[in-house]
Amino acid sequence: MDTLRVHMFGEFQIILNDRALEFPGGIYSKTMRLLILLLYYGRNGVPRQKVLDELYGDSEPGNDAGNLRAVSFRLRKQMAAFGLLEENEQLNEKGIFRWNPSGIDVWVDALRFGETAEKALRDSDMQLLSQALSLYTGEFLPDLSAELWVAARQASYQELYFDCARRYLEYLSGTGAYEEMLAVAREVGRMYPYEEWFIAELDALIGLGRWKEALEISEQSTRILMDKFGIRPSDEMAERTRNISLHMKGSSKGLLEIRSDLEEKKYEQGAYYCDYASFVGAYRYEMRRMERTGQSLYLVLCTITDRNGSLNIDDNDSRFEEMVGQLSHSIRVSLRRTDVYTRYGKNQFLIILIGLKQEDCPIAYARIDRSFARTQGAGHYRVNYFMVPVTAAPSIEEKPLRFGGRMWQGSAV
Repeated sequence: MDTLRVHMFGEFQIILNDRALEFPGGIYSKTMRLLILLLYYGRNGVPRQKVLDELYGDSEPGNDAGNLRAVSFRLRKQMAAFGLLEENEQLNEKGIFRWNPSGIDVWVDALRFGETAEKALRDSDMQLLSQALSLYTGEFLPDLSAELWVAARQASYQELYFDCARRYLEYLSGTGAYEEMLAVAREVGRMYPYEEWFIAELDALIGLGRWKEALEISEQSTRILMDKFGIRPSDEMAERTRNISLHMKGSSKGLLEIRSDLEEKKYEQGAYYCDYASFVGAYRYEMRRMERTGQSLYLVLCTITDRNGSLNIDDNDSRFEEMVGQLSHSIRVSLRRTDVYTRYGKNQFLIILIGLKQEDCPIAYARIDRSFARTQGAGHYRVNYFMVPVTAAPSIEEKPLRFGGRMWQGSAV
């Protein structure tokens, strides 16, 4: 018997025995979207009206029924060419679209995952939980996320996957299977870089006694949470980091090895980027040092908005996230190695400028602006700077100076 394997998680694929089938038009074509509906709903079939809604629901009124007949005809021809259908076989029978192949075993990863995961959770079967996790290799039909039925199933499959991961990680932790726990946590975190999975990864590393690696992962995770999501770590995550740091302090390493761990691994020009927690420590240290040296210190809030000054940033705006990354690069290359900065929110950075006169600060902003202006598409965005001098006893009446966009001006806010 022939086997048709359909992968709907991650990259969409249809494989007949060992041969990948390439249908004309790709996944966005109406014929392929009809085939996906047939494969997903299987022997139960799909009512004709639902097919019309999914394929033409957002289109202008027209001859949708006639168009669907044409799409169905083309799909039959394509399936027949691959040996999946006889020339005279129909896909629409009494208002139900379905494909019931004879002599072909159809396997759909999403359907198999759903069945396996639900049974595993219901029966607390750890072997089935492991199988279910291995079946989920990415989002459900990610290229068709704009379709309502796909988006709904993406959400339900993702939550089912999370439930399986939580249950299985809890089991692995309780049995001390930290190596497997680490592998599972990292795989889930690879697809979904959320704090929950970072914490599970840290717990596995702690269980294995790999403290140095745990410290590196905690710092990296904090950076991802700030850079990708603009959020600070929770108390639970911070507690893990503190415990790891305390253990590292109590280690028996030699001084030369400790010094090697502390050093930057490569020499980089420009300002020093760190996560928010490290930035707080740097700020407080520089405040104390300023009492002794008298060196000036300025705190700058750098904000990027659209050209109208709007802060309403779409979480799914990949172009904006790219521009934020470009601004981060511009800050780093435009400032000195002694300056420090961090990402503070989705569209904000904090900067510590050390040893400058107040009138020199706008010169630093101008360098950042010139660097950022070389980025393609920068003209659609504005960069604003808010600055306050840092003193040993800051005044609550102090107001930050604002320098707006590329045409900065030093008027008080």
